[in-house]
Amino acid sequence: MVSHLMPQSALPQPMKARVLDQGERRERQMDGIAKAKARGVKFGRKLALTPERIAQIKTLREAGTAVPEIIRQTGLRKASIYRALGSR
Repeated sequence: MVSHLMPQSALPQPMKARVLDQGERRERQMDGIAKAKARGVKFGRKLALTPERIAQIKTLREAGTAVPEIIRQTGLRKASIYRALGSR
């Protein structure tokens, strides 16, 4: 690990190379991410609560279905069900 108190010029030669390698790796990673985004690649986790699922949950609840049964039917967690029921 590189000390923030020690200037890079005072680092031993192997550590200097490692710092440069980390910078190059980060640069290449950012280039790859930019290219992927340009191709339309989506990053991050998929949403569990889509507008269609929220509508389904609200319809089930309005029909008198209990929350535990909605959980079984949808496969979502209790917090997600209550979040969907609280949304507009």
